[in-house]
Amino acid sequence: MRHSWGRFLTLAVVGALAMSLVSCAVNPPTPTLTATTAATARPATRTPRVPTVTPELVVTEVLEGIHLTDITVMQPDIPSGEMVVLPTVADDAYTYDGNIITFNVSIGSDSDITFPLRIEVTDSTNNAVLASADVAASNTNQNSATVMWDTLDTSWTADGTVGGVRTIVVSLLDEANETLDSANFALTVRPRPVVLIQGWSSTDGMWSNYVTYLADAADGWVGLPADNLSTGAPGQPFHDAKWNADKLNEFITAQREELDAQHLDLVGHSMGGLIGRAYLQAYGAQDADGQPVVLRLLTLGTPNQGSPCGNVGAVLSVFSSKLDGAWHFTPAYMNDFNRTVTDTHGTTIHALAGTNVWTCGITGDGVVPVGSATAYGTDNRVASFTAHIPGVELWELVFGARDFEYSQTQFNDFTLPKLRAPWSETAPLALIAQAASSESDAPPVTQRFTLTIPAASIAVMTVSAFDGEDLGVMIAPVAGVTAELRAPDGTVIASLDEEDMETLPVGVLPYEDAPAGRYTVHFTNNSPITVTMEMAVFESGLSYVLDIEVVQQADGTTLVSAALFQNGAPVTNAVLTAHLELTEGDVGTSLHPLTDEEAGSSTANDGVYSTVLDLPAGVYALAVKAQTSDYSVTESHTFTVNPPSGD
Repeated sequence: MRHSWGRFLTLAVVGALAMSLVSCAVNPPTPTLTATTAATARPATRTPRVPTVTPELVVTEVLEGIHLTDITVMQPDIPSGEMVVLPTVADDAYTYDGNIITFNVSIGSDSDITFPLRIEVTDSTNNAVLASADVAASNTNQNSATVMWDTLDTSWTADGTVGGVRTIVVSLLDEANETLDSANFALTVRPRPVVLIQGWSSTDGMWSNYVTYLADAADGWVGLPADNLSTGAPGQPFHDAKWNADKLNEFITAQREELDAQHLDLVGHSMGGLIGRAYLQAYGAQDADGQPVVLRLLTLGTPNQGSPCGNVGAVLSVFSSKLDGAWHFTPAYMNDFNRTVTDTHGTTIHALAGTNVWTCGITGDGVVPVGSATAYGTDNRVASFTAHIPGVELWELVFGARDFEYSQTQFNDFTLPKLRAPWSETAPLALIAQAASSESDAPPVTQRFTLTIPAASIAVMTVSAFDGEDLGVMIAPVAGVTAELRAPDGTVIASLDEEDMETLPVGVLPYEDAPAGRYTVHFTNNSPITVTMEMAVFESGLSYVLDIEVVQQADGTTLVSAALFQNGAPVTNAVLTAHLELTEGDVGTSLHPLTDEEAGSSTANDGVYSTVLDLPAGVYALAVKAQTSDYSVTESHTFTVNPPSGD
């Protein structure tokens, strides 16, 4: 019997031990936390919290009492660089694409054991990890971490749609990537602000449509027309691209400070693209993040190599202040400009050019040749339906676009895709100076007129087409007036309406392959006042050719010469006069006869007419008029007189 009890006790002990082992396997005891066990990955016993859209900080106590206590989202102040809290709209925080923002995170812990943890910032829309940082936490340490996120190229999604309001999740993770705590808040990364730069003889008001296009494309996308420039619009003086670049820098500086935007983009129409280039040359710089302040410059019909229309306009500019500054768009002037304006400081340039439109004798957008508009830039676009200025009614009937600033088609097809595309650091660091091709040579001016038209009346001016190819009439616009170019049989070839006259820097009435004959320009003055019209008639392919050359001599004088040929033979019986104007200041125009005699380096009776002038330093606009018994030919030129060496 004792033997049976002993066997029973033995079995009972064995059974108890077995039950104990099973119990331990199912419910392990909580270990004492030490530095060693704290560094060991914990079993996955906690279910991660599901992020919510609640902007309030949510605290969840977990095993060791580790939790988030505070999160502050900040960005650099412009220009101090000090970190400031993100601005909000309706309690939703926002920043601008390209800003570097920081998440300053504080962590609470009830343990005196230091735990290795990680802060992770994710976008709940696609669960993409935006940024992360390692941190160690205990109740004896300063438990904080700063996570930095560069928002460059995050305002648009991969499929080209705007990102909008997104829920950002800041999570506190342990070594096993278990979520200990998290907080959510709403954030919008707005597209970079776009500074809009108007062209010659225009104002910031021309961009009203573009501002709307930007705002409609993305909430919070701001278009900023530069309102402190002076490009020769009615009632304001003309200043060149470099002068306006200084003003543009003031505008950009003020806007960056107002918006706290580290980066922005530029869009320049016509001369506005040259102002943008001059700005990059003088003020292009990197922000504190090492990237260019201006990431992109989009140019719309910019005369990077000048325009033959600029030469025609320069003739009028010398004789009339109504087209003041036109000489800035001559190939000769732009050759000098391109020798000194070469550095983009890393900014990417994209160009839009118009084509299939008669452009003072060659293919372009009506004012700027294709090759000139696309001389600088990457991934340029040539749009066959884009006109720089209207003037032929067929353009509007067929293409429905009057000008770059009016066309939403061009915004949707060119501007929007370029601005929302990911930015690349592969932009060229320097532009190679390029000279205009010979095809950009301007057709000579054959006639120039000044016409006074009484209020509410009609006037007709007769012009002649000689033995050339294309005929054009360039007009300095006057509000309230319309103009029509009519063929000898009375057919209307081209027209400018009142809107053209009120908004365009220059009006052109073109006629391709114009036969010789007498044409008329019909003006209707619908305004209540008397107006004065300035116009120039030009013709390509003439038998007469006038070539101008200006050379600064070793003694400081300037040799001005002009060679006149007809069908390749020198013309020796013409009367040539140089009309010279210093481009800065109200100096006025001076007249200088050119003679076919030995003067400077010319030889008598060789068809080369010249004069030697003693001119002060400066930039000059020159128009040389050659008059024969049956022709009048005027060409323009710009040149610089340098101060004597040592000054």
